[in-house]
Amino acid sequence: VGSEMCIRDSLKAPAAFATLAVKTLRQLAACTTPVALVVLGASFNFSGAVKEIKEVAFCVVGRLLIAPFLTLGGAILIGIRGIPLASIMAMTITPCAVASFAMAQQMDSDGELAGNALVFTTIFSALTMFLWVYVLKEIGVFNKIKASRLIGVNIMESKGKLVPKNE
Repeated sequence: VGSEMCIRDSLKAPAAFATLAVKTLRQLAACTTPVALVVLGASFNFSGAVKEIKEVAFCVVGRLLIAPFLTLGGAILIGIRGIPLASIMAMTITPCAVASFAMAQQMDSDGELAGNALVFTTIFSALTMFLWVYVLKEIGVFNKIKASRLIGVNIMESKGKLVPKNE
């Protein structure tokens, strides 16, 4: 009986260690983006951005205006609406990826330009995200998504009261 307990307990130890290792690795993975942004912030040089203003402007306009216009325009033309269109919009109107800065440095490419593009697309995306949502809503390509289907209630238009669906 004692040997069975010893064997059983020894089998639990690797499983507990694996769980601990996975949890630790997940926490480290969650830190990568903030750490990359801190490294970028430490290496950012505004005078370098001024020297490359044409390239940075091309990156910002291309990433935040031209690419979303082409992608969303194509999606609208083929009839995508509602949540699928919102998903496409969420993928296309975002700033450059943080990993592009690290990748450009590791590949002996123009890391400074990648960093500048990341900084400026992040800054300007606050404005362009709002504009894309506003424009697409105003032209009517977003179907009204009924939250009542998600939460299980009907909303009475005239009085604004929540009524259970079964009524």
